[in-house]
Amino acid sequence: MKLVNLFTGQKRLVLENYNSFKNIQLENKKNNFNFFVFWNDILITKEEENILKSSLGNYKYKIIDKDNFLKIYKNEFIKIKKDELLSKDDQNALIAWLHQYYILNEAFKFARNQLGKKSENYLWQRIRTDSYIPNKIKIEKILQDKKTLHFPGSKFGFGLNDFHCVGGFKSFKDYAHSINLLKILVRETIYLPPEILISTQLIRKKSLFTINRSLPARLLGIKNNKIYLRTFNSREKGYQYIDFNFSNYKSKKSVKDKSESFLISFLRRLIYLLDDIFQNLTFFIRR
Repeated sequence: MKLVNLFTGQKRLVLENYNSFKNIQLENKKNNFNFFVFWNDILITKEEENILKSSLGNYKYKIIDKDNFLKIYKNEFIKIKKDELLSKDDQNALIAWLHQYYILNEAFKFARNQLGKKSENYLWQRIRTDSYIPNKIKIEKILQDKKTLHFPGSKFGFGLNDFHCVGGFKSFKDYAHSINLLKILVRETIYLPPEILISTQLIRKKSLFTINRSLPARLLGIKNNKIYLRTFNSREKGYQYIDFNFSNYKSKKSVKDKSESFLISFLRRLIYLLDDIFQNLTFFIRR
């Protein structure tokens, strides 16, 4: 088994959080291919690069020109900013999502070109640099199905939380191309949160996907030079009201999941809430 890891988007907390990057790798360093693809406005420092090279296997770094991206999506930005029904916050969110999924697609294309056709037989994984992973995650054990794309949780009933995702090449490729659907929707003045965008993209591509709550979903934040946990599993993993019967969603059961009762969702959220309290105490003690 070989694993392609894409670290994309904004460069956040690389020095403070590189141990998390190590905890999501395969045991054999040679079987990991780590691609760090960031915007050119905040570059990786020499210190950060040395640490990443020494701690991770097969390290690659690529810079994406933000000015070029702004030119390519100039019409989309104009359309968003001229929409009087959108608040300033809504406009900024839509523009941020265009940034996020454009650079994901660029990272995917870069890694695929670097590794060649053989990479179509590898597992592919998207990781945020602010994703907090305090303990080793054994990807080989938690992924029983290597072709399906795994997400840590669902949101808004029908949406998918993509703070983290891992799976086979075909479904990951469809996920990486989410920018194409986002561009279409923006042009048609249809605005969806990214969680719904992703599930819609995977459904239209008939991709295999599932929810795997063994994957991490906690993010770090920094304020006044202090690092803190800014997301909680009770929110990111606790929900799942609706079924995915219109899709290639794969359930652990022999049949597709039906809509959950309020009680089941409530109990899951309660369990994760208790876990959040424990993890925050542990995080505070470690820091």
